[in-house]
Amino acid sequence: MLNVVFIPGLGADERLFELLNLSGCNCYYVQWKKPTTEIGIKEYLPLLIDQLPAFDSPPVLVGVSLGGIMAMEWRDIYPVKKTILISSVKNRDEVPGYFSIFEKFRIYNALPPTLLKKGNVLVKPFISDTSNKEAMKLFTAMIHDADDDFIKWGLNAVMKWKKKKSEASDLIHIHGNADHIFPLRYISKPDYVIEDGRHDMVLSKADEISKILMEEFSKMDTNKKGYKIE
Repeated sequence: MLNVVFIPGLGADERLFELLNLSGCNCYYVQWKKPTTEIGIKEYLPLLIDQLPAFDSPPVLVGVSLGGIMAMEWRDIYPVKKTILISSVKNRDEVPGYFSIFEKFRIYNALPPTLLKKGNVLVKPFISDTSNKEAMKLFTAMIHDADDDFIKWGLNAVMKWKKKKSEASDLIHIHGNADHIFPLRYISKPDYVIEDGRHDMVLSKADEISKILMEEFSKMDTNKKGYKIE
């Protein structure tokens, strides 16, 4: 059976994938761990990988937003069967220019994470449809439960991410045409474009995302043996 590792976005946990309809695969959900020192994304990876068992064959990575960025670094170090990005970016060239301004002036240090938990205007770009009560409830619960220090670390890590190249092989990119965090116009050759999909579409467009994932999973060979994360 296919092993699939899900990596949530910043401020999220495994509840981010709760509305997806997945079957026929072994699902693993990594948990964000607060780093004890000021490390970058590559140095942070062992905190995620150490949570997983030894697999008989390379797993599939499914990463959302920051989770997708982590997946892009992960696949450079350890063999994976396929990487699937949702509402994320493949390299620095797909990150909007204003992120560089935020990094230069360290604006992210001036934004207390508690603002994200109050449902103000800073949260609005993440939300597709507040009438989707189930998605909204999950989203606000995750943001409320997120660790403030980890949110600051994650914002800092994204700003400093400099990956310039990304191999197209064994990579699937799912993106929304209404994503305000990583606008579609910056994304090079997405494999699937979700109509009216915003940054939180793994929740608000769960049926569409589920269908794509199941189609992609069905194409994969699970017979390759001898894989182990060490």
